Amino acid sequence: MKGKIFTPDEITRMLPLVRRIVMDVKACSTLIRRHERAIFEIELLAEQSSEAPSEDRIAEHREKIIALKEKAATCERELSELGGEVEDASRGIVKFYGERAARIVFYTWRLGEGRVEFWYPVDKTYGDRRSIDDGEPVAEAEARKS
Repeated sequence: MKGKIFTPDEITRMLPLVRRIVMDVKACSTLIRRHERAIFEIELLAEQSSEAPSEDRIAEHREKIIALKEKAATCERELSELGGEVEDASRGIVKFYGERAARIVFYTWRLGEGRVEFWYPVDKTYGDRRSIDDGEPVAEAEARKS
């Protein structure tokens, strides 16, 4: 384990800055996927027409992907300096180390949430998250609501 141990309130107080960083990471992730898809489509069209793909257009997309990956890496370093880690860039999910019942856990926050509301054990995944308020697994609580 590395990093500071946070309380949910400490993370929530950092959310204005965390939110801006995560928005940038998510935007980079979205644009990277678009450029990758554009390269795929250029190559596919060339294959279907039996022509050589436009290497200039592919090179432009690859350059943009490199720049976006560098920007995302910079954002992830900024988040790391705050004590957080990107869990899922495309969904805007971050995690921070915390402690519950004398064990180390991850507190999670997702872009769009107003505060830190969930946690999960470090040997589990985001899908195993539980509500901070009642400790119940989120998947089970959502299943009962249906």
